Amino acid sequence: MPTIKQMPTIKLVKEDIDIAHRVGKFEQNKHRQIIVKLQSRMKKTQIMREKKNLKGEKLYINEDLTRLNQEVFRSVRLKRKDLIQSTWTNEGSIKYRDYHDHVHTIHFSNIKYWLELQWP
Repeated sequence: MPTIKQMPTIKLVKEDIDIAHRVGKFEQNKHRQIIVKLQSRMKKTQIMREKKNLKGEKLYINEDLTRLNQEVFRSVRLKRKDLIQSTWTNEGSIKYRDYHDHVHTIHFSNIKYWLELQWP
């Protein structure tokens, strides 16, 4: 019997969006990212919580991070796969869950450690 996939239950209306625009240069037959600024932080939090229900879809929702935080997030996600079960961001903070189910937050004082780790 096939399983029914539960879709997100977020109701997003035009009035929820402050501004939205595409990112990058136009190229034919290529999808571009869209940055959306919402009117309400509560709506953003709701969307970020529900995004896990989009797995397997052709839609990805990520926070807009600074270049430094993007590099740190990528380092945490890829450099220590033996230690880290999952990674995510929340309000610009980078977090990860280890294989003992402990949640850790990357603090500013730890950024250098993660950036200097060797790539696998």
